[in-house]
Amino acid sequence: MATFTDSSVRPDDIERLVDKLTDPVTAEYALGIVENLEALYILTVSLNEFLKRGDEIVSSLSEGVSELRSTASEAGKSYADTLEELFELFRSLGDKSAALGSLLRNQLLEEHFISGVTVVTKSLAQAHQNTKAVKTQTKGIGSLLRSIKDPEVQRGLDFVIELLRSLGRNNVEQ
Repeated sequence: MATFTDSSVRPDDIERLVDKLTDPVTAEYALGIVENLEALYILTVSLNEFLKRGDEIVSSLSEGVSELRSTASEAGKSYADTLEELFELFRSLGDKSAALGSLLRNQLLEEHFISGVTVVTKSLAQAHQNTKAVKTQTKGIGSLLRSIKDPEVQRGLDFVIELLRSLGRNNVEQ
């Protein structure tokens, strides 16, 4: 423990602190701070990480706004109407905040999860566009077996098989 000799704290500073802590309001505030030190630490660490990744966050936000504008334009809607629909969706989610909090506390914000979701959603969008543009190429078991030789199809199958294994494991655990 620090002593007066090895610290820059002077005895009169300690006396002033004790005097302030005798005030019930100050004591209550100090107790609240001490009782919430863990939450304050987590908040400080989170804010620090947020600030470290600020450029990346701003860039992602900018990309998101651009995509939203583009999507609204493609759907023939105004950006303002699209934003209003999005805000209405968020308002409706307010009633489900406990469930959302539970999701967020799980793995929803972990980087590997977000990365996986990004791959899946990008792949879904590309597959949707490609199937609209190209007529069906798989016409039977023979063409299906030939398509399995494609390295991209093999990677996709590996992913689907691992996904099914994970679903099976997690379904049993719950």
